[in-house]
Amino acid sequence: MPSRRADIAAAVATVAAGRDLVAHFDDPDARSALRDRLTAVRQDTVTSPPGDASLSILTLKPPTGQAQAEQLEHDAYFAIERAGGEPVRGFVAGLVLAHLSAYEDCLAMGVTLVDAAQWERLFSGLALVAGGGVNVAQAPVMPQPSGWRGGYDPARRWLIGHQLFFALIQGSIVGLNGFAAAGASWNAQDEPPPQMAAGLEFAAVFLRASAAAMRYASDFEPGDYDRTVRPDMAPPKVRAGFSGFQTRDHAYLVRQLAVLKPVFASLRGRIPAHKELVDAVVSAYEAHEFICARFRGDVLPSLRMAAAAHGKIERAGVEVVRELMRNRLALVDPRSRGSGG
Repeated sequence: MPSRRADIAAAVATVAAGRDLVAHFDDPDARSALRDRLTAVRQDTVTSPPGDASLSILTLKPPTGQAQAEQLEHDAYFAIERAGGEPVRGFVAGLVLAHLSAYEDCLAMGVTLVDAAQWERLFSGLALVAGGGVNVAQAPVMPQPSGWRGGYDPARRWLIGHQLFFALIQGSIVGLNGFAAAGASWNAQDEPPPQMAAGLEFAAVFLRASAAAMRYASDFEPGDYDRTVRPDMAPPKVRAGFSGFQTRDHAYLVRQLAVLKPVFASLRGRIPAHKELVDAVVSAYEAHEFICARFRGDVLPSLRMAAAAHGKIERAGVEVVRELMRNRLALVDPRSRGSGG
């Protein structure tokens, strides 16, 4: 994944073809032409080999063989195609395509859980990239009125919402790449360079957008989760215990945060951008907790826990999400009270 904003801006300019990138969304013909250009960019890349593609400038411990197998299964289930070769163009193309698919899904199916503020947040990462690093680009027009439309399809919403989530998590990785690059020669006794703050701000915007994407992904009738979505994430289509824990991008982000933990400890209280990142991590896990509770995870175990328990009573999924949030906060804010630092 890239780390230089200038490289990202150049890729955006190529894709936008001289027009405000997000403005394409409000015009059906422009959306079609944009999709054709993005598809061509994706076809120009080469498929990454199995395993953990290089997403960061940091040297991170690779996942185990079992984790890689689970990640490949997860990618296949959510129809994710990994690409390499030109990481900057690939990142931009994937990000825009994910937003474009989500927008068209909202036009077809409608929205009920996403209000105006959350809609802006959903597109805030794309707006940041399209605006060259400042939020000058606007979100496309939100479908009105709120409510279901003729294209109601919970399985498609779940799929496209997760595809968007993965692209946004990659945006957070890009931000942390920039943060790590700017801090590579930083002495903790000196003032942090502005580029470090810019990287954290970039990562925070994308994390908040990923929280909105999770809310969007769950925007269908809760009963349809039990009838359609949850059964589809079980044998024989996937192995028992299929889970969001298999998400390649999120797993990589967590390893990235762990490596950067000492740097975060040195920054605490010194720049506002660090507090922004901490707050964004909280918002991301609150969104997961919202989904878990919406689909009875406040009383039921997750698919992974249920498979491991072999029918025995396990902790509710919400409890596990809260524990994960505490663990992640201990990485980004290691000297805070209750973080174990």
